[in-house]
Amino acid sequence: MARTARTHSDSGVYHAILRGVNKQQIFECTEDYQRFLNILRTLTVQEQDESGHRSKPNCVVYAYCLMGNHVHLLIKESSETLAQIMKRISSSYVYYYNHKYGRIGHLFQERFKSQPVGDWDYFLTLLRYIHQNPLKPHLVSSLREYKWSSWLEYIGQEKNAFCAINVVLSRISLEELSNLIAEPLAPKEEEGLLDIEEAPVKTYYSDEEIWHVITTETNQEPIPWPVVMQCLYEWIVIDKMEKDKRPEFV
Repeated sequence: MARTARTHSDSGVYHAILRGVNKQQIFECTEDYQRFLNILRTLTVQEQDESGHRSKPNCVVYAYCLMGNHVHLLIKESSETLAQIMKRISSSYVYYYNHKYGRIGHLFQERFKSQPVGDWDYFLTLLRYIHQNPLKPHLVSSLREYKWSSWLEYIGQEKNAFCAINVVLSRISLEELSNLIAEPLAPKEEEGLLDIEEAPVKTYYSDEEIWHVITTETNQEPIPWPVVMQCLYEWIVIDKMEKDKRPEFV
């Protein structure tokens, strides 16, 4: 089945989510969080050549939040497309993580999720949503206590800041933004936002469910499950008997 094409953002700004495969943890310790942030930081750097000319960064990051098994990014394309940026981030981190923990294979869910950001109001809604993430599972009581989101950059508590906070604060004061961030999003405001909470894909089925599928697909009259179990039990008993003692019909 062909993949659905991503919706293009005319502004180049996206809300993107990376999630651990099978929702597994992707950060085990402080060093892991720091490594991921260092990868992001390198993508926002403008390289300078011998003539003093500065190249465009790979991307511009407005906000981030690193949770235990997923990452939220509010990001803008620059010299690379969103797909290229996310590939750089994921491949760099997976290489580090697998080498450190002696594992192989995928770490992130196969395809990252993204959503275009088309206007300022929606941009502000996402700033609030992303920064409020640590409050939902009650990881902290105040966003100032959470070390792995860009909110510390906005309030000046992160020395190695790399987010384009000046771009945001040129359009809204820090005081006004702080008031917005402190106000929980109403359910209506969260409608349509990307989230990691999805109905889990069912991978295990009970014997009863399997038998129901078999009888349904073969158009046979369903046999009561207790009768099926009794037949299986009797067959197991017979199978363990010596051949000369088994019933003639076996």
